[in-house]
Amino acid sequence: MTKWMTTVLAVSLSTFFGALAHAATVDLGEIGADELVGDSLIYFSGDTIDDTWTFTLAESLSTAISVVPNDFAPFFEISDLTVTSSDVAFSFDVLTGAFSFAGLLPSGTYTFMVSGLATGDSGGQYQVLVGATSIPLPVSGFLLGCALLGLIV
Repeated sequence: MTKWMTTVLAVSLSTFFGALAHAATVDLGEIGADELVGDSLIYFSGDTIDDTWTFTLAESLSTAISVVPNDFAPFFEISDLTVTSSDVAFSFDVLTGAFSFAGLLPSGTYTFMVSGLATGDSGGQYQVLVGATSIPLPVSGFLLGCALLGLIV
């Protein structure tokens, strides 16, 4: 085999196998109070999904994260969809196939990984949404503040 043929074969194989595995890195940026951000990724049938998502909170916020597969079998479908993170604990909804988190997160940068295999005839698609809201003052804090104001007056 000539050097030229070996090079063509190597490029062809790397292109073919590279098309079967995708690793996207998505940075949703800094999220503030009362913001909702997200994105959606689409894959060809047979593609391996191995994505990393990040976002940053500038302050402690009540945060909700959802990773939702847009399964329209047999057209769009993802098998073995998983969401993992060392930062937050996701829960899985068996009925919808969605992963979610809701809770108070301190300021900082958060990362989670999404993996699976696009198995639909037209591939697979999933959507990520991250929403944050400021932490409401609890009623007990409000009552304590009123009591302290009453002592001063």
